[in-house]
Amino acid sequence: MPKLLITGVSGHLGGALAPAAHAAGWEVVGTWLRHRPPGGAPWRTAPLDVRDAAAVRALLTAEAPDAVIHTAYVQDGDQAAAVTTGGARHVAAAAAACGARLVHLSSDAVFTGDLGRPLREEDPSRPSPPTAG
Repeated sequence: MPKLLITGVSGHLGGALAPAAHAAGWEVVGTWLRHRPPGGAPWRTAPLDVRDAAAVRALLTAEAPDAVIHTAYVQDGDQAAAVTTGGARHVAAAAAACGARLVHLSSDAVFTGDLGRPLREEDPSRPSPPTAG
């Protein structure tokens, strides 16, 4: 059974991906930081702060996933860049080091989506400005 690690499994997107991946036959490991997912799911969870490169590397090395879906982010606030940008960098480096395929999902928190074409790896990040409200 292939193993999938999902960062941010306690969030909206990660929380939707975990049951779908499990139903599709993946062994799922989900990470969380502030909000521990409720128990009873047929997959394991582990706390992980994606801002900590050594912790990310250690977890991915220990779990040896076949693939990683990175959904952890912070929309705004003083930790947004450290989590959303730095965390993505740490997850990408750890996935590459352990040979896992990486799927990184983004939104206007990292890319504005106004290029009129699919994004390329070399495209610079340009977050949308925060909205009032």
